[in-house]
Amino acid sequence: MVALLAGCRDVPTETVTLCLPEGADCAAFLTRNASASANVELGQGLFAAQCATCHGKDGRGMGLPGRGDFGDPRWHQEWSDADMDAIVTAGRGGKMPAFRLSPVELRSVVLFVRSLDESRGKADAPILEKQGQGPEMGPMEAPE
Repeated sequence: MVALLAGCRDVPTETVTLCLPEGADCAAFLTRNASASANVELGQGLFAAQCATCHGKDGRGMGLPGRGDFGDPRWHQEWSDADMDAIVTAGRGGKMPAFRLSPVELRSVVLFVRSLDESRGKADAPILEKQGQGPEMGPMEAPE
């Protein structure tokens, strides 16, 4: 296994061990699979497995401050895709752990979170492009 992973240094271990066929060449495998595109269904499954515990199955943050209400159009106006990418991969201090996802997995999670925006598909929904970090998160409170 060590030799197998040596050629896949920049790929999350989970991706290599779950997806790389036994004895396959890592570089060839990644090249073949680099064209895979992000999709909402993959994002939904990853969200359910990795995010729903804290953010709720519906992505509304379970009513707790600092968890983000992903159904609220205002939340989507405040946070760019780049912000979400950075938060998912780096975490938020002691408030949220970092997650090691492949680029396709990361884009899929962001697509799924964007799909929760209640204003999507409405003709009067504002189209805004946000740059930079969103607002500072307040302290998390433990659920009662």
